[in-house]
Amino acid sequence: MKNSFLILLLAGFFSACFFIVSAKTNTPNIVITEIGASESSGLEWLELFNTNDTAITIEDWVFWEDETNHKLSVAQGTSTIAAGEFFIIAQDAEKLLEKYGLASTTVFDSSWGSLKEGGEEIGIKNSDGEFVEQFTYIKSADFSLE
Repeated sequence: MKNSFLILLLAGFFSACFFIVSAKTNTPNIVITEIGASESSGLEWLELFNTNDTAITIEDWVFWEDETNHKLSVAQGTSTIAAGEFFIIAQDAEKLLEKYGLASTTVFDSSWGSLKEGGEEIGIKNSDGEFVEQFTYIKSADFSLE
């Protein structure tokens, strides 16, 4: 009787683990790979990467900073990010594109006041308002953070 109970308990545990792992792998995985908080006003940016095996459409996603959701609008490219593709979210896409070109990069415009060079909590939320990426970055007064 004890062995049967132990087997059922272990089977339930492994089934739960499998379900959690399975559910997690279906979640879009966009990661912030670099932050340009040290840039002058209007030229701040974030570089992001789609780690999935498939394209993701990030229409109606937002950049979250200073407890505020900042809308994203496509400035160059499309809202569909290919598997393994990098893309940029710019404080002012027009200024950033004028200065750096970025001819083949997808760029989203998202106006925010200013990223804090002393560090702050930021994130990316999907169209359901759920965080896809969220963390606090460190001080970056003179350089971008990778």
